[in-house]
Amino acid sequence: IILAHGPWSSRWLGPPKGGVRDTPASDSKAGIVVVKDLEPGHPHPPPPLPADWRIEPGLLKTLHETLCPEIKALRVGLFRNARYFQPTFAVIDARDRILHEFSQGWESGARGGNYAFEQVRLKKPLRLRGRALLLDGRTHSQNYFHWLLEVLPRVECAREAGWETAGFDHFLISSPTRSFHRETLAMAGIDPAKVVDTGEHPDVECEELVVVSDLR
Repeated sequence: IILAHGPWSSRWLGPPKGGVRDTPASDSKAGIVVVKDLEPGHPHPPPPLPADWRIEPGLLKTLHETLCPEIKALRVGLFRNARYFQPTFAVIDARDRILHEFSQGWESGARGGNYAFEQVRLKKPLRLRGRALLLDGRTHSQNYFHWLLEVLPRVECAREAGWETAGFDHFLISSPTRSFHRETLAMAGIDPAKVVDTGEHPDVECEELVVVSDLR
């Protein structure tokens, strides 16, 4: 806790200095160049309450939220001098804050919502020049189902937001060692030489980083 409130950056000592739940459309001091909305979110629709139902309201509410989940907005952001801490899937902006909206989930059991806040010291980041696209999944990229549904679509989301695949210098992917990785990345037009394995380099700092919000 003391380390979290020090004047130093987590690049050298202690955890990130804060977190942001709702990322602004831009913030030059934080390195947030632009955040674009691809699809709006949808809250839980109100549960039906017909007069002839004999069901406890709390149970009805729980069933309704399970069967009709909230749909989060789909957003794509371009961040300058941002870091990606792979062990906790944390995207950290230039002001040393975790951007929860782009960090693939909220860890309710962790202090501050992400286990990166419990680190005494993050590893020294690998600095990447140019523009990188984050293609990593919280459910891990080794699962074929999640790779197709939660990871690979981020290439198309970035393209729809205005960033063509050929314009990226790096693609951040965790352990893309299987044959389906090679085959699908080739189909997406991604040069294997541009892939940065975040399993080998779990803390990466990018001159420019494009991130798609959680697809689940």
